[in-house]
This record gives sequence, C-alpha cells and structure tokens, in this order.
Amino acid sequence: MQNKLQINFFYVLLIGVAILLLFIFLPFFQSLFLGAMLSIISYPFYLKMVKPCFGSKNLAAGITTALLFFIIIIPVGILLYFLIGEGRDFYNYFANGGGSVALMDYVGRGQILLNRILPDNLVPETTLGDIQNYLNSIYGWAGSHFTSIFSNAISFLINLFIFLLSVFFFLRDGKKFKDLLVKLSPLNNAHDEKLLHTMALSVRSVVKGSLFVSIVQGLLTSIGFWIFGLQSPVLWGLITMVAALLPGIGAFFVIIPTAIYLYFSAGIWFAVGFFLWGSMVVIVTDNFLRPLLLERGIKIHPFLILLSVFGGFGLFGALGFLIGPIILSLFFALMEIHPEVISVNK
Repeated sequence: MQNKLQINFFYVLLIGVAILLLFIFLPFFQSLFLGAMLSIISYPFYLKMVKPCFGSKNLAAGITTALLFFIIIIPVGILLYFLIGEGRDFYNYFANGGGSVALMDYVGRGQILLNRILPDNLVPETTLGDIQNYLNSIYGWAGSHFTSIFSNAISFLINLFIFLLSVFFFLRDGKKFKDLLVKLSPLNNAHDEKLLHTMALSVRSVVKGSLFVSIVQGLLTSIGFWIFGLQSPVLWGLITMVAALLPGIGAFFVIIPTAIYLYFSAGIWFAVGFFLWGSMVVIVTDNFLRPLLLERGIKIHPFLILLSVFGGFGLFGALGFLIGPIILSLFFALMEIHPEVISVNK
C-alpha cells in the first residue's frame, strides 16, 4: 500500500512539474522550433565542418550558426526594412485619397467591361464611398498591427537570441538529444529511429521543396514588378511567396489580378508581358525546381500537404506551414510502423 502511494505521488509530482515546465518554455516555442528546424537542415554541413575545425564541435557549431545568421537573418532584416517602407508608402497612397480615386477608376472600367459581357443588373454598382469604407477598415487593421510590430521589438530581440542559442546547442548536442528521445520512448529503438528520420526528412522536404520554391517565386515576381514599373515590388513579392505555398496555382492569385490591372492602366501589351513573365516563373519553378528538391522528400499527396499547410496556419500561426506538414508526415510514419508494433506486442 505504501509503495503504491509513493508511486502515485511520484507520477502526480512528475506530471505537475512537466506541466509547469511546459508553461515556462511555451513563450519560446517558436524560437526553439525554428532553431530545431534549421539545425536539422544544416546538420550535414555542421558535420563536414567538425574536421576542418580541428574536431571542435563548439567551433563547428558556432561557425554554422554564424553562417545561418548572415545567410538568413540579415537578408530577412533587409527585406523587412524595404517592406516596412513600401507598406508605409502604400498606406499613405490610399490614406491620402489618391489611391481611392485610382481604385474607383479601375473598378468603374471593370464594371463597364463586365456589363458588356454579363446580363444586365448582374454586376453590382460600386461607389467611391463604398470603396473608402472598405479601405478605412483595412487602414484600422494595418495601423494596429504595425503598432504591435514596433511595440514587440524587445521581445523579438530576446527570441532572436534564444533562436541562435538553440541552433548552436541543437547542432552541437543534437545526437545527445536524439539518443535521449530514443531512450525515453517506450517504442522499439528501430521504430524511434524511423520516426525521427521521417521527421527530419519532412523538415528538409518542406523547407527545400515548398519554402525555398516559394521564395524563388516571390523574388522573380518582385523582379517582374520592377521591370514593368509597378509599385511596391517587395511587398507584392512577399504576398506571392505566401500564395506560392499552394503548388501550381498559388502565384497566379497575384499574377492574374496584376495583369488585369496593367491591362486597364498601361495597355494590353504590358498585361500580356507581365502574365507571360509570371507564367514562366510558375512553370519553371513548379515543373523543374520543385521536383528536383522533392526528389528525396516525403511522398505524400500534394493536396494533403496543402490542407496541412492551411490547417497549420490556422492552428499554429505563421509557423503552421512547417508544423502542419511535419505532423502529417509523422502520422503517415506512425501508420507505416503500426503493423510492426502490433505484431511485436501480440
């Protein structure tokens, strides 16, 4: 009786401490998660750096972390600098009234065109007041979010520090963390190794096959905006990058409306030229670059990956595009080893 009481007390205490520890680590979840993802991607490079660094794991991990900082963080910082500037100019353009009038002009032209094609009274009439009301609601949303961005600057710096530390320690002690997970898991060691391998493969596949391709599409779309003299190329390139997470057709959500805008504002040849440029971007990246990067990736139907990306966005926020596919791939890995686990325990 005394032993059973001690065991129950131990498990209650263990669960309570684990829950408290979870709440302590929860504010740094995104930083730790990103650090783990980047360390998985860069781990092969880290291993190659150990020998030139005279066998010092600390030096190899430090150099790899510094390279990741210069390759990723600094370009992202430059991107945010231009993005904030373009966003401010874009906001002022519409807030001062000029954008509203221009938008009303394009909407009016579009209504005339649609009225020629579609039956009478099918296209609703839109006034300048209607557009201004829609824009005012957008202004309020944008203003509140920009304010929150600047007010969270200190939090961002703290999370950046945690992120860089996590990359360093995950690289240096990654094998120890992996061995600890295998040791704590009640599953067969071979099954644990398979699950961890699948998760690592999923991370590399999602980042290279989805995120990297989306970045390329966003960059090429920004170049297209610059070539055709369109405003805010960085802003629209970023929007294209997010839309391009939808394979095959995502970038067209930006390309087609922009081509229509060019048709009304600059003429048919500008519209056709931009559409051809955008189509080549999608065709080249989706048909050649994406399959090349996904060659050793996870073999899951693209529609399921798409659902996991959108569902991940809704559940986990910005990191959902990574977390969703990883959970999906983990589910399929569990289903794959399920018959082996059942047969072993019969």
